[in-house]
Amino acid sequence: MKHLAKFLAILIAMTILTTAGFAETAEPDKQVVATVNGTPLYLSELNEAYSYYTNQGYNVSYAQILDILVETQVLKDIIAEGGFNQFTDEEKAAQQAEAAQSWENAIQNYVTNYASEDTEEAKAALRVQAEQYFRSMGYSPEYLAQGIADQEAQKRYLATLASPDSLTREEVQAYLETIVAAEKQQIGDRADMYEMYQMYTGQDFMFTPEGYRRVLHILMRLDSQVMAAYQEAAEALDAMNPANEDEPADETEEPEAPAQEPEAAETETKEEPAVDIEPEIEPAEDLKTALDGMLIEGNEAMKAAYDKAAAILEQFKADANAELYAGLKEAVDAIAIASLQKTIDEIEARLGSGEEFAAVAKEYNEDPGEDFNEGYKVHPESIMWDPVFRDAAFSAEMAKPGDHSKPVLGSNGVHILYYLADVPAGAPELTEALYAELAEAVLEDKQYTAAEAAIQAKAAVSEIVKNTELINELESKADDVDISFDDMPEDEAEEEVTPDAEGEGN
Repeated sequence: MKHLAKFLAILIAMTILTTAGFAETAEPDKQVVATVNGTPLYLSELNEAYSYYTNQGYNVSYAQILDILVETQVLKDIIAEGGFNQFTDEEKAAQQAEAAQSWENAIQNYVTNYASEDTEEAKAALRVQAEQYFRSMGYSPEYLAQGIADQEAQKRYLATLASPDSLTREEVQAYLETIVAAEKQQIGDRADMYEMYQMYTGQDFMFTPEGYRRVLHILMRLDSQVMAAYQEAAEALDAMNPANEDEPADETEEPEAPAQEPEAAETETKEEPAVDIEPEIEPAEDLKTALDGMLIEGNEAMKAAYDKAAAILEQFKADANAELYAGLKEAVDAIAIASLQKTIDEIEARLGSGEEFAAVAKEYNEDPGEDFNEGYKVHPESIMWDPVFRDAAFSAEMAKPGDHSKPVLGSNGVHILYYLADVPAGAPELTEALYAELAEAVLEDKQYTAAEAAIQAKAAVSEIVKNTELINELESKADDVDISFDDMPEDEAEEEVTPDAEGEGN
């Protein structure tokens, strides 16, 4: 269990757990499981720490947890000997104020979550209930203040082991390359995996697969009437797709049994009421109706596109093949795009005169989330973009940075895209902002590594006595499986232990 950064992070978290909370739990078990330079460690502490990890889903042994408690006490001794836990009256007052605010927040959250009626009497009763509950769990403002003090003392100590000035750019660059290598091994050069992880896990990758480019775009939304008619046309087109007829029927599906008719009365014969059955409307007729709806008060460009779509529709009705279907779909899209022809012509004229795309886009664009400095990262195999938008980003018109696409119709409206730049594959440039972000992690790792070495050195000259008989007895009643520190989330071990709305540690 010697993963340096993770191991010390766990020790630091455990100093908070073992500071004051156990002393306040009901009937603590005062059996001594170990002593460190004469300081006793109690069975109640061991059981609490064991429960902490098992509740987090980790398989641990009592011997491992005892090692953590022992080294935690060694760390406390180091901190105390260095005077890092000595605070001025002003500092103590600030810690107590912070603890009091955390305590009040926890009480308020409890009241908010469990209030069944909005009266002052009910709220007051819940405040009493919340305080009793939190204190029964071992929490108090004093406990929280001690935890805050412990964390500050640890920060002071760690700061003496390595400072930001001790870092080199080479160290940070090496750390970045380590991250990138691990991420590349995780996803390879697959854009779909890269985007899936980001969409569903929130993972923000440093590594970028080959093939990405950044694009800007102008989004122009369709008139509501045109959009409604276009959606009807799209539904009709989908029903007309020749590819649908090629799909094999499900041969395993059981034929539907006829509905059982009610028994007729023996003395009377009832006639079934007549039902008017409306003739089924053909998808082609639906499409023609939708096209007519798109053309209401249409401009000349729309009328020309409409005539082309109507002509192809007649051909398709006579010979429903895939080529005519593709042409028909394109012609229908052209009608919708043509509804914005005046605006499109204005944009094209301004771009043709040499105006910057971003400047023009800021006047016409209806995408509120667009960043005109960064644009959108798109890949030919992207899964997070509308396929129309993705394909337009790699269309023939987008041959090099500075090119823009022809208008295309996507699910949100009409787009004109602009090829901003290629995205370098692999590791990103180590900018000052990225350096500052990564340097914090590198510094923390250096501090943890140095602290663990100090803990081991101090432990080697400390008087440590373990109650092995009691530990063996505990182990005999539990599975002894090694804990995997490598699998522990980065931020879990370092979370401040404060009561939440349920009264448990975060």
